[in-house]
Amino acid sequence: MRALIAVVILLSSALAIGALNPEAPTPPIGSQQQQAKAKKSQPISSADQRGTEQAPLVVKTLPSEHAHTKTDEERTHEQDKATDDRILTISTAALAFITLVLAFYTGKLWNATVVLGKDAKETSERQAREMRDSLEITKKSVDAAERTAKIMEDTAERELRAYVCVESSTGADSREDPSWPTFIINLKNFGKTPAFDVVTWMGVSVQDYPATKFPSPPDEEPRCRNMLGPECKTNVVGSFRRKCTPEEVAAIIGGTKAIYILGRITYRDAFGKDRVTNCQLVWCGPVKGLQNYMTGNDGT
Repeated sequence: MRALIAVVILLSSALAIGALNPEAPTPPIGSQQQQAKAKKSQPISSADQRGTEQAPLVVKTLPSEHAHTKTDEERTHEQDKATDDRILTISTAALAFITLVLAFYTGKLWNATVVLGKDAKETSERQAREMRDSLEITKKSVDAAERTAKIMEDTAERELRAYVCVESSTGADSREDPSWPTFIINLKNFGKTPAFDVVTWMGVSVQDYPATKFPSPPDEEPRCRNMLGPECKTNVVGSFRRKCTPEEVAAIIGGTKAIYILGRITYRDAFGKDRVTNCQLVWCGPVKGLQNYMTGNDGT
């Protein structure tokens, strides 16, 4: 832009100088004719040989005086026209140069615009990639936070929920009649919150040892439901509804049969989830006593 301003200033200076120094005007035609007449009026010397073979005459046809007579206004008009033509020529050249300079800077501006558009596109694509990466990172963070919250919730639930389990079991010792033993399962809530709607069931049966079939809890609705607070205890007592036959007592003592005691405790914890505790004991006579069976001891 500074170069363009300098060029315009130089062109303006050149125009001013041309206007101040116009070309020298030609002498008027009338004065030329008067000079010619003065020459004709001079006497011809005797030695003048014009008009002979050695110096033949040359006839020059001159225009009429009226045709060559111009007024001062016409001469001024011609001078102004010449000056205007010079100014127009210089202005045209200057305008052409300025147009060339403008075309050059327009080309540079176009190139800068193309580069800017390319940079803007690359920046937009980079920002889009960064936004996608940011969204992916945010999603992963949210998923991690949800997993952490779930783990914390599960941990809190496991730490605070009720755990109703078998604390101990007794029965059928040597002092009892082996044909009609009685069994007791002692339960305790080992959790930190109460257990609601506690229902207990116990089944006793004589089966081969090892057993292949066990009694199942009844399908009927329980008669009562209890609540067991933290660190509170209760027990379940079970016995045969009949005496064992002498043959069954001999088989139990001999190790071919056994009395199986199955217990089930259902309850609802403080988080509203239903829980179940299963226990399975076996009695193989007064010598071996009451023991946990190899299967059937689990819970939720």
